[in-house]
Amino acid sequence: MVMYFDLECTETKEEKEDFWQKLNYVISFVGIAGNLISILILIKKEFRETFHRLLLGLAIVDFGYVLSVDIREVLRSVRESKTQLFQEMNATFYNRSQHNFSIEAIEAHEQRIEQLTNDARFWTDFTDIFSFLLRYMYFASIYFILAISCERYFGVCYPLQSRTKGGKRFYLYLFPVLIFSLFTELPNIIVVLKQIYNMKFMTEEEKVYKVWFDYLKPIFTIYLPLFILIVLNIRIFVAIKNSRKSLRTNNNGTDREKNFATILVSIVLLFLFTHSLRVLDPIFRDSTEQVIQHCIQRKEFPVIPRWLRTLNLMVQPAGLINASINFIIYCLAGTRFRTVLIRSARATLSLKLNRFSTRNTEYIAMSQIRSRTQTPKGEIVIQQGESCVIQSMRGQQI
Repeated sequence: MVMYFDLECTETKEEKEDFWQKLNYVISFVGIAGNLISILILIKKEFRETFHRLLLGLAIVDFGYVLSVDIREVLRSVRESKTQLFQEMNATFYNRSQHNFSIEAIEAHEQRIEQLTNDARFWTDFTDIFSFLLRYMYFASIYFILAISCERYFGVCYPLQSRTKGGKRFYLYLFPVLIFSLFTELPNIIVVLKQIYNMKFMTEEEKVYKVWFDYLKPIFTIYLPLFILIVLNIRIFVAIKNSRKSLRTNNNGTDREKNFATILVSIVLLFLFTHSLRVLDPIFRDSTEQVIQHCIQRKEFPVIPRWLRTLNLMVQPAGLINASINFIIYCLAGTRFRTVLIRSARATLSLKLNRFSTRNTEYIAMSQIRSRTQTPKGEIVIQQGESCVIQSMRGQQI
């Protein structure tokens, strides 16, 4: 795609959008706090069903994803500072008006430049390796949502068959999620490791990886999950609607299934909204790849339209929102989750108040004892168990 190949290049690099970076920090703070609270609530004994255990797994991988995004930003900042320091030192050394450098000065400068180059390469490789964990958590979040939808589908449409495995049902969903997430990330791991060790790709390997990154990966991480989620949730709500018509006498089970379905559909709607923006990512990459290569050959920077750059910058906040807002969904749609959360908050607050009240009471009691045991000669009696120790105001012991 060569939509923007005719755009101009510039000698100055475009400034970063501080707004989007600050927005990412705000969303990350909400996501870390919300997922941590969700984990602390979902590990309680009230949540033993497979559905809630899958929600717990989703909260864990979302917490890991949001935290990994923040750590990666820190690593990128360190890498950029090392690279910028290298460029400034190199430019300052060779742009001086006097070029009568001694051999020792040149050798010291080259050693310093080599050290900065190695540091920048180390932080670049470390950031790329750490990105494995980030993408793994991201893919695991996608497949956990698929697992939750599958669990609800079998629980609603095939209730008897779905309960034959008992407590082992959770692992029937967990292991495929973990394995398939690793399978999805494996090509990225191979590519980055080959780049680190300067290993070249064969022609057949380049074709295979191009097919994977351009076609298969978007299918497995975007289009296929969206299609499966839409189909499963439509079937779930049709089954719940039909069951409520046929079983009007048993409202407890249908109400619980409706509550589970409400939580699920809220998560899925959020997923559909945020992941639909990921479709823009390959469009942005294909639209700007040639102009970026063209400007790199001229040792300049590409000029990308603001609207296209803004759409690309929206992809990461959308992923953070998907991993951060589930706690709010649990509070609004989950009756049991909301009840346990309020009860836990009241118990924690009551415990804190009792400890504060106890310490305050002990302090008042000790103050009263000291005031009552003061002798006329300016001496204080402090009771310790059955014995009494009298201390003089002058610091002399009697």
